Amino acid sequence: MAGPGDLAAHPHVYYIRLTVQHILDVNIKDETFTLELDVYVRWEDARLRKHKTKIWLRKPLPGRSWARTCEDASKDGQPGLFSPRSKSPKRQQCCCKQQLKLNHCANLPFIEGYYKKDSTDGKEYIYETESGEALELPPYVHKTEPSFELFDGILGENGMVTFGKLASEPTILLKNQYLTDGKVGEVLFYAKLRVSFQTTMQLQEYPFDEQYLKFYIISRAPKQYVTLVLEKDQYGVIESKCRKGLDKDLDRFCITKGKEPMFVEAKVGTGIKEYAQVKGNLPLRHKAKQCLMEVVLVRFIFVLACFSIFFIKLTDEGKGERIGAILTTIFALQGIQYRLGDNELPVKSYSTWLDNYIAISYFFLLSLLLELALVLLYVDHFSIHPAEKAPRANAAFEGVERREEDVSIDRISIGNKIDAGFAYAWLLGWILWHIHVWCKYCRWRHQPHEHADDEPVEKTERRRKADDKGDYVELSCCADDDRDGPERH
Repeated sequence: MAGPGDLAAHPHVYYIRLTVQHILDVNIKDETFTLELDVYVRWEDARLRKHKTKIWLRKPLPGRSWARTCEDASKDGQPGLFSPRSKSPKRQQCCCKQQLKLNHCANLPFIEGYYKKDSTDGKEYIYETESGEALELPPYVHKTEPSFELFDGILGENGMVTFGKLASEPTILLKNQYLTDGKVGEVLFYAKLRVSFQTTMQLQEYPFDEQYLKFYIISRAPKQYVTLVLEKDQYGVIESKCRKGLDKDLDRFCITKGKEPMFVEAKVGTGIKEYAQVKGNLPLRHKAKQCLMEVVLVRFIFVLACFSIFFIKLTDEGKGERIGAILTTIFALQGIQYRLGDNELPVKSYSTWLDNYIAISYFFLLSLLLELALVLLYVDHFSIHPAEKAPRANAAFEGVERREEDVSIDRISIGNKIDAGFAYAWLLGWILWHIHVWCKYCRWRHQPHEHADDEPVEKTERRRKADDKGDYVELSCCADDDRDGPERH
């Protein structure tokens, strides 16, 4: 790469284009996400201006004097070309043999000039160095490229462009570099990466939450030396896109319906320490239905099963059975929560909606123990049991004993009524609470979102033209939690 002195003399402008192929993983516990990302970086380098490119063709071009073969060029005495009469090893180097790695000279026609690839229509041209004559290239066999050893660090730790908030070092799956305009020295760098980013998730409403996965590409030199610009197409639409079905590998997340990813240019720092950056923002939402099935439904069934303890009579044996059933349910739910805690439930300094739901479920269970204790206290300690009274010697007290026995029986009857009334109130409260949970899920699932139809007609038309290019759009929106796998591309 160019050094700081070169950057000061010739400030570099890097045009960035991003294509998010897949969201491979989202970890809410570590607050990280992994993307498969295509990065295109285009810039002009003064050292490659007026660079001549040789292109070997499949057949000669009629009427083109500047399209020759190795044998024709050797007659002009050009070094490095095939010359059968020359005894010098350097003069016996054949272009076909050297560039195409053939064992013999294929005598293929080649053309030399300033190569250019049009970014709008993808056509390739070559310009004659002296006359400036342009030729649209037919299918060719081979094209030479400059030596890009100096540009290997364009993206990464030692490059001019790097990623921000990385959770781990990126994995490079594929990397290429091309000269796209030999006259001005325009270079295109392409890399397919697997990158893990660190993010901050707001999970107060988990699992009824929406997240924005943010990632950054930052320049290593201040803005007065290096500028990052998002590349735009001929319609003025930013070419950074997301592929259809980019969330197909996710189990618990999907792209938020009706919302678009944002790719914007920004800056970080102030003054002479101001750096250019490009930000990507992917809107994601939880698949709340899966969490409701695994956590809420299981707790609903377990706690609802505790309603059966009210059919156990308040005898000495029944007291122990009731307490045992309630404690067994609490320990079972605690074990389920421990199993899910390492993988599913987020660990945050604040309480999420799911934490509050779990606390309410424990409150319902503990209310059973509290109600049982109060009823037993009312019946046992405030009642007069005949077996515990001292024998009455005086017959005059027999009527008083009967009245005390009646009072004891009445207290037991009242305790049973309190127990039955609390049972129905407890059951009604538990069911109403889950009706509220279901209504919250339905409202969250069908809540309105901004849609592309609300945009100005001119902008929507430009986006439609851009989307017609292929399988890449600015966003692939999932329908909801119930979408089927085959429908995702």
